[in-house]
Amino acid sequence: MDFCRRAAHSMNLPCTGTIRLPVHIKRWTVLKSPFVHKAAMEVFERRTHKRLLQIYDADLEVAKKWIEYIETNIPGGIGMKSRIFEYESLDFLDSFKVSQGEIENGTQIKATSSPDAHQVKAMADLVVKKLSENPKLSIDKVTKDVIEQFRSTPKK
Repeated sequence: MDFCRRAAHSMNLPCTGTIRLPVHIKRWTVLKSPFVHKAAMEVFERRTHKRLLQIYDADLEVAKKWIEYIETNIPGGIGMKSRIFEYESLDFLDSFKVSQGEIENGTQIKATSSPDAHQVKAMADLVVKKLSENPKLSIDKVTKDVIEQFRSTPKK
């Protein structure tokens, strides 16, 4: 981690100090002998130490170059994962173009999406009303019919 921090400092990247994450310990037990003697067992373990270093307020290209440099020069036996988060300005929607087909697709998805609380209550009331009119009807069939009826009606 010292190598990564020094590399970030030399590239003028502001970074946090080393943040220690929990150590993951994997243990497994095996018999010492190939056959009997269960009391004679040996325990092996693998410890995975994790550290976190955050680079913030950096230019995207400089951060990518730093990651590339670290990945090529990292010492043996060390694994590394990296994530890059980019922040967009609030006016990015002005340049965002939506076609009419995408709008229609969105309304179709909304029509098939889960109903809100008011619709659920209305559906339940309708099921109760239909079952009170004819108690011999199957509740499963009535419920399916009510759901299909609500899906077929256009939403406002």
